Amino acid sequence: MSNRRASSSSGSGMSLKLRFTLAMTTALAVVMGIAGYLLSHGVTNEASSAIAQRIGESVALTAKEGQVGNYEQEGSRAVIIPGTNVKRFPVRYGLIEGRDEQAELYEGHGGDDQDRVVHLLVPEDSGRAGSGLRDLILGIMALVIAVGAVVSFVVAHSVATPIEGLVDDVRQIAGGNLMKRTHVRIGGEVRALAREIDKMASSLKDAQEQQLASVAREREMEVAEEVREALLPEGTPDIPGYDLEALQIGCPTPGGDFYDVFEYEDGRFGLLVCEISGDGIPGALIGATARAYLSSVLPRSEDMVEGIQLINRYLAKGVRRGMYATALYVVIQPTTGEAEVACAGHKVPLLHFVSEGKVLKPVQPEGIALGFDRGPIFDRTLKSGKVHLAAGDRLLLSNTGPLQVHDEQSSELGEKSFYRLAMKRAFGPSGELLESIDSALDSFAGEEDFPHDISILTIRRSPA
Repeated sequence: MSNRRASSSSGSGMSLKLRFTLAMTTALAVVMGIAGYLLSHGVTNEASSAIAQRIGESVALTAKEGQVGNYEQEGSRAVIIPGTNVKRFPVRYGLIEGRDEQAELYEGHGGDDQDRVVHLLVPEDSGRAGSGLRDLILGIMALVIAVGAVVSFVVAHSVATPIEGLVDDVRQIAGGNLMKRTHVRIGGEVRALAREIDKMASSLKDAQEQQLASVAREREMEVAEEVREALLPEGTPDIPGYDLEALQIGCPTPGGDFYDVFEYEDGRFGLLVCEISGDGIPGALIGATARAYLSSVLPRSEDMVEGIQLINRYLAKGVRRGMYATALYVVIQPTTGEAEVACAGHKVPLLHFVSEGKVLKPVQPEGIALGFDRGPIFDRTLKSGKVHLAAGDRLLLSNTGPLQVHDEQSSELGEKSFYRLAMKRAFGPSGELLESIDSALDSFAGEEDFPHDISILTIRRSPA
């Protein structure tokens, strides 16, 4: 397509070579025609004038100096005029008066009378006729040169002006004005060059915008990464009788997903996994906002449901429409193993691995995401559930990050595969379980990046 386009562009007008050739040829043809006419007419007139002048001078000289005895032939040099019986030879005249001047004598016989001889003294050429003809030729040459110079200037101007314009356009483009476009009204190569310059400027503009967007995106990701790191707790608390561990894996486009652990004054502790809509700085900011509300309200709330309802009202006022956060929250009484669970729109249920019988029981109470509704609907739908952690039992809280990991064929791991993966080490140490999950996710993804952050929090009650 580019070859066809280039051909069309160069053929859309007369080429510079052809324009210059036609202009110069036409101009020279006109000038040479005029010069030929002037030269022919001038030579004819000049020759006629010169001949008439010479004849007049010769007749006058003959009448004045042509008497016998006033001239004599010099030497024997005589030239016969071709096609006639007229002889020409040099003479000296003015002898009677004692003068010695040069002339030419033309001698011929008249008719059938060979005794009748006609003499004509022709004075030496004064050069006036040649001078006039020379002036005419020089004038015509000057005219040809002047017209050629004017034509060359006009043609050069018609070519140089658009090219100078293109040079100025390129200078502006090189100076950073990538919105600049050329304005060329002639066709041929100049028009094709102008189009290529416009395409170059457009490509440079696109590349600049992409570069700026890339730099902005990189900086946004750096800021989002910093915010994400700030969202995470420095570690997990040591809870007697329980094995608590967390796993956080970032992706190339970090968001605001996080986990947290809260300690209550009465000895209880809360486990939280929160997933944020969007990524980059917007997601990170919502994550930071949600964490601030959750960490300040939940540990001080006697009633879990009321605390989450209050957080929703705060968050719904502070985020724009379409942005939200989901939360899976568990409050555990360590002495009894009793746990209360709330799910605010979280897609991955609480996974309860029951040691007795080695079974998995997903727990997912009703509730919609934080920030969707400012009160009535959220308050009405939010419920809590109860779970008992017996010795050896495990709870696992996760966002959707592990489920969305895909292999090189773009097949996602999915919910059931993640459950089976966790089940393999569910009843061993928490650290080994998370290491197993991390390794399995890496193996499944191969060379593919994780599409979302991964946040996993798991706790196991020590066996009796």
